[in-house]
Amino acid sequence: MVSIDLLTPRTRRRHAHVTKPPTLVHLDRATILSEDQATVFSDLSLRIRAGQRWVLFCKEQETITALLKCVAGLQEPERGVVTILGHVSWPLGQVTCVSNKLSCADNCRFLAGIYGQRGMIKQEMALVEELMALQREQWLRPLLKLPSAVKTRLKLALSLAFDFDLYVMDASALRHFRRTNPWTDTWQSLLEQRLRTRAVLSAGPIPLEDGGAGAKGLVLAKGHLVKKGPLAECQAYWTGQLDPGNHRSRR
Repeated sequence: MVSIDLLTPRTRRRHAHVTKPPTLVHLDRATILSEDQATVFSDLSLRIRAGQRWVLFCKEQETITALLKCVAGLQEPERGVVTILGHVSWPLGQVTCVSNKLSCADNCRFLAGIYGQRGMIKQEMALVEELMALQREQWLRPLLKLPSAVKTRLKLALSLAFDFDLYVMDASALRHFRRTNPWTDTWQSLLEQRLRTRAVLSAGPIPLEDGGAGAKGLVLAKGHLVKKGPLAECQAYWTGQLDPGNHRSRR
């Protein structure tokens, strides 16, 4: 069945009876507040199914970050409910649970035990080591003794090492990696492979050759959802709102 093909092996058993793409994440009237109790986003409802691609349009970086973390299960809403039924990535390149006291190898082994596929830890570790392209001594050295660029590269390599049902990302973060780190054909090929059949929630364009054909869009402004639907319609709406000549943008 198509719906099963869109899932990782660890999630297939849970949805084996489903005949249409199953729900991976469901936000039901979720609200996130900042530390000073200002609204980051409010009363947001969103259902992401297997294989769907969503592109987020939003000017407020705090809202983007909070929504990606909320969908990834890293931030709980103050009000509303977030239900996660699939294997969801952290925001790509932004893994925060690495330890400076552990080596690249030990950090990788730890995360593979949590996020990896059963029986595949050795292969997943070998993939991260290949992406890192470090000397063996550096691979086994504590992160404290490695340059910050290596730590950043490790975070992205770990993001690409595991197969998730849903990938969440900030496209601007990926552009940063391409500018400041060696980005080889291997990295690009693996990223495209991961995103080709999986669900994606991306703040900014989805980094695929087809741009995520058939994607849907979300437009958030001042913490509120103002439009949701086909990507082309949301993009046109977003462009119109940003156009200084458009009178609607002045209201």
